[in-house]
Amino acid sequence: MSLAHGLKDLYETRDEIVHEVFKAPKRRVDNAITRLESSVHMLKMHSVLLEESRSKYSSKVWRARAEVVGIGGVGGLLSGASVFSAMPFQVSLGFGVCSVVATAGLHWFNNGLVDECEQDIVSEEGLLRTFKNKYARELNVDCDENITSVWASVRGQTHLSLRANGLGNLEKVGSGEIGELNEILNVGIPELRRLASHENGDQI
Repeated sequence: MSLAHGLKDLYETRDEIVHEVFKAPKRRVDNAITRLESSVHMLKMHSVLLEESRSKYSSKVWRARAEVVGIGGVGGLLSGASVFSAMPFQVSLGFGVCSVVATAGLHWFNNGLVDECEQDIVSEEGLLRTFKNKYARELNVDCDENITSVWASVRGQTHLSLRANGLGNLEKVGSGEIGELNEILNVGIPELRRLASHENGDQI
């Protein structure tokens, strides 16, 4: 499920809760709001971990490509310089062949490293490291038990998503999309609770 689709479902759920506020018992409304809040927390962590994993893999891929391009460029410059400096044809040819061989060899070697990197990132251990690194403050400084609870809920599905889709196929999660989830948590949920409390007070 894409983040955009998840956000659409959350907004629809929020609208349903607003409608329920005016006709449902307070406990039922409170439970619905709590479920919505939990869903937002889970979707946010799921999205953050997918993006962090995708970003680490993407950085590795681009570094590997840059190395190959760099070696190829150096080889091309040496080969060209040998031609313009009137070196023997055999020397220029040797530079050219060495450049091609070195570039191809590095490309093959780096592809292997990229594959190993991907397998490490999508493994259960790799995902756990990503979680601990991304939420280090919440875990070690704030001792946020809610983070641990959310992690326990999303860990399995996030791991399945990483392995099923492949890091190279994951869509980038933008800061604006995470911002929408934060707005629901920091603004939307409190507004729903105030509305529910207000309506309950009017009914009493």
